[in-house]
Amino acid sequence: MMPMQTQILTRLTETNQLINRFLLKEKMEPRDYLWKTYVLPYLKEQDIHLIEELPTSSMACFSAFTVKSRCSTAIFLNPNIPLGRKNFSICHELNHCLFDFNQITPAQSFFSMEENPSLYKKEELAVEHLANAGAGVFMLPDITILAYLDQPISFPKMAEQLEMTQAALYIRLTQFMLYRTGISLDQARRVINLFRYYGKKEALQRYLSGWGSTVRAQIILDYENC
Repeated sequence: MMPMQTQILTRLTETNQLINRFLLKEKMEPRDYLWKTYVLPYLKEQDIHLIEELPTSSMACFSAFTVKSRCSTAIFLNPNIPLGRKNFSICHELNHCLFDFNQITPAQSFFSMEENPSLYKKEELAVEHLANAGAGVFMLPDITILAYLDQPISFPKMAEQLEMTQAALYIRLTQFMLYRTGISLDQARRVINLFRYYGKKEALQRYLSGWGSTVRAQIILDYENC
């Protein structure tokens, strides 16, 4: 089995490829991308039912869960979670559908618990980390990060426009820096905090294209040649 970091990098790469192909096919500018422009039509096309309620009140610890049977696939959402969290949960569950369901097994389920990793087994938690990484890309692909960084926009406004929570945007950008530039987690957090709390993008931009970095150029190349 691949190390967890390698698995996450693979999930980030494969999900970015899906969105890059979508953007090119639809001739959509990366700056205009929103999670729902890809996710909601895909759910409809694949006949994956989105049900904004839980079967019983005893399941309130779940933010969302997906059930696949022989006949259909359905994503159930907790109606009581905030909108930004709900958007992320839909993306999280779709990432499970695309990458984690075994096509041979006729019936499977994935559950997304509300911020409570203690409810998972170790193997289940690993899969949840992968789906979270993929969901982050559905919400904000790499090529769209570049487009937003080129705009005079604040961190809170960026989260609002992307229909993300600020916490989700922080995690996504931190993970982006971690896996795209190879800097440490502490460094990535410091760079994103400069943007989040002080509106400063200079350090972030330097890691992408300054000091001889080719990260920005590689993201654009990955997008154009997808």
